[in-house]
Amino acid sequence: MTEDREQKMDRNIQQKYWRRAKIVSLILMLAPFVRGVFLNGSLAKGEATEKSDIDFLIVAQKNRLWTGRVFATLFVHLTGLRRYDDKIAGRICLNRYQATDFLTISPKDKKNAVYHASTKILWAEGNIAADFIAQNQWMQKYHCQINIKPQKNIIRHFTRPFQFAGEFLFDLILKDWGEAILKKYQTNRILADPRTKKSPLGAIFLSNKELRFHPSKDIDK
Repeated sequence: MTEDREQKMDRNIQQKYWRRAKIVSLILMLAPFVRGVFLNGSLAKGEATEKSDIDFLIVAQKNRLWTGRVFATLFVHLTGLRRYDDKIAGRICLNRYQATDFLTISPKDKKNAVYHASTKILWAEGNIAADFIAQNQWMQKYHCQINIKPQKNIIRHFTRPFQFAGEFLFDLILKDWGEAILKKYQTNRILADPRTKKSPLGAIFLSNKELRFHPSKDIDK
């Protein structure tokens, strides 16, 4: 009886966290340069508990990865649901960013294949979902495969003009040097963070096409 009650509780928690993930992902439709939001981690695998966080993979416009991260972080923070410090349970963890011209999950090892094979789509523009699947066929080597279906989202037609306005203003005023400044600022902060120095090798990865903030101990879950 106790086990059945715990399983029912976990299902309720998962449904609650799924609703939360969908709502936050819709808000991210307004974030400049964000082109898609995917769900991974324990919630995507159907294993989330009350203590679990909600792992997001953010797809950002090419050449605007660092800018997209700033806006995504800001928008999620404004919802009051961003994971930071000891605020973990039910919070959004922005642990991976991919540029639209590089959707390959790396490193290409078994841990990543198993972890990301359960990835779910919350929304994505155009062919991003199909490209994400195509660029990660390498997972079949480990008998894993991403199985997501592109979805049409009517809300996107209403949010896109507002997002475009923000992007237009950013590019009009700051252009590429705005991206460079944000990259330098974020890189300095990340590298100076004591948690970065304590993280396992490869847990933190920074480039113009991919950002990873996912300790290997979390991938082992």
